[in-house]
Amino acid sequence: GKNGEKSGKERRRRRCSSITFCEQLEIKDIIPARDLVDDKRKLWWDNREFKKIIDIGCATVDLARVDKTTYTRGLEDLMRDDHEATFKTRNDVLMAQNILRRKHIQDDEALSGLYHRSTAKYSQEAELRAKQDAKEVQKYLADTRRKNRRTWSV
Repeated sequence: GKNGEKSGKERRRRRCSSITFCEQLEIKDIIPARDLVDDKRKLWWDNREFKKIIDIGCATVDLARVDKTTYTRGLEDLMRDDHEATFKTRNDVLMAQNILRRKHIQDDEALSGLYHRSTAKYSQEAELRAKQDAKEVQKYLADTRRKNRRTWSV
């Protein structure tokens, strides 16, 4: 600029360079949920709560069959033709959990192993869905960038 004055672009550029970062890191310890309650049985769903969760999920699936805009991510097992197998797996795990609870045993590893063995097929399907989701996100981002470039260049 004239007489040593800075232009508007130069001033704006200078303002953007004033970003600073916090010098100190604050890391909080994570307290396991089992340490937050006295009665560990309260950490598990009871049958009434589980039924309510399933009922809400089924109602959402029913709505999605009519209204195609309803979001159903996470409810795929309810939408499948073989969803009875999924419920059987879940119920087997819940029954094992109830047996352990009655014996006053808290064995998360045993339950995890049972569920893992029972759901290997579904884990593979979930991995495939995740890859499909990633492709959809990449396509959406590419389309959005392309549209925005056209908008910005106009």
